[in-house]
Amino acid sequence: MVDLTKVLLNFFRKESCGKCTPCRIGTQRAYEILDNISQGTASLKDLDILVDLSYNLTLLSNCGLGQTAGTPLKDILAYFQAEVEAHIRLHVCPAGVCKIKEGVV
Repeated sequence: MVDLTKVLLNFFRKESCGKCTPCRIGTQRAYEILDNISQGTASLKDLDILVDLSYNLTLLSNCGLGQTAGTPLKDILAYFQAEVEAHIRLHVCPAGVCKIKEGVV
């Protein structure tokens, strides 16, 4: 699910028109955090940032694209938090999809 959410956020950040800051900066920052999670270099504090980003994207973006970009973040944290935390705490991808960097502790 981490990889799928990363793919979705990559789409949102590339399709953003850039007119509103929440969408332009929020989607980029969310993608960067998901990339760190998929590599095993994120921290638990990053999950709090993702919660804030999902909330801000939904409420503050000018168009439907930015407002929808918060949904995958909310859903991964609501339904797949154990998988996300495995990437962060254990440095493993339960699905075997993400390329966790060797020697990350």
